[in-house]
Amino acid sequence: MSTLHLAIALGPLAVYCLTLGLINRVGRPVMTNGTREIYAVGLAVSGLVFLGPLTLFVPEAVAENIGVTRFNTIVGWGFMVLTYLLGLTLFVLLSRQRLVVYNVSVDQVRMALDSLLRRHNLEHEWAGDALAIAPLGVQLQVDSVPRLRNVSLVATTGRQNYLGWRHLERELALELTQFESAPGLAGVVFLSVGVATLVALAFGLVAQDPSELSAALQEILLP
Repeated sequence: MSTLHLAIALGPLAVYCLTLGLINRVGRPVMTNGTREIYAVGLAVSGLVFLGPLTLFVPEAVAENIGVTRFNTIVGWGFMVLTYLLGLTLFVLLSRQRLVVYNVSVDQVRMALDSLLRRHNLEHEWAGDALAIAPLGVQLQVDSVPRLRNVSLVATTGRQNYLGWRHLERELALELTQFESAPGLAGVVFLSVGVATLVALAFGLVAQDPSELSAALQEILLP
């Protein structure tokens, strides 16, 4: 496997790790929803995905028999990219509603939720880590990964009120602004892995002969 193959496979993943590390360094809670999280992970592994289907769907022997031109290569790559994006979109549509909060503890999220519910005088019921907010049509479970200081609010059933979740997302983001967070070890690890991988890939690409890079790119695009 050439350096270019490694850069395509690991580059997006390294950028994702770098982003997670930077998020951990901001010193405050950062919230996203399930849709953005799925697309972010999908982009992170996109290099691995596209290098796999290349050898699976366009093996060299078949390419030699049917002939590969620039036009049908562009069409083929376009179809693969479109299929991948549609697959991610389908996964988003089939997934349950979710909110993910970085740099925060479970207790802080529960405090923010309780403050939100009191401020809007919303009827609700806690049952352990499960919360039902009847006026919003939201039923969720509070999950956490303590070592990463991540907390997820995951829908407990498939039938949820989409607008209720969007309202909860906006109001919870406001409540979380009162909290601060110290950078953790996980952020340092993600940041180090991301930077080290990107630097190694950059040095590898610079050190490689341009003709070899061109040949590797030609091999990927026109096998």
